[in-house]
Amino acid sequence: YGLLKLYSANNIKLTEQDENAELLRTYFGITSLQENSTLGEGVKVDDVSTVFSSEIRSSSNIAQSALCNVNAISVEAEGAIIVNCTARKIVAKKGAILYNLIDDTPEGIIAEEGDVMV
Repeated sequence: YGLLKLYSANNIKLTEQDENAELLRTYFGITSLQENSTLGEGVKVDDVSTVFSSEIRSSSNIAQSALCNVNAISVEAEGAIIVNCTARKIVAKKGAILYNLIDDTPEGIIAEEGDVMV
């Protein structure tokens, strides 16, 4: 990891379907793309995104993203990495990285394309 560029590349690799991605998932002991998570009705997760140790309660759309320890009412993520974040609402556009954030405002956390928020 060490560099932001490598952190991003290695974490988003979890969502890919090639041999290197499969080896990475094996190395981390990942047997399912969704583990130890509670996803409410209306939460849509595509067939490549990873969601670990998270609780997302409603009306969400997660595509080509890696989420770990996320607690939110709703999440809109596309091509994003979200780790250890709690908010009412999280919006993360392509290439966004959200790490260790807590927000209790009604509008929640909003990350534009390529934003890094820590």
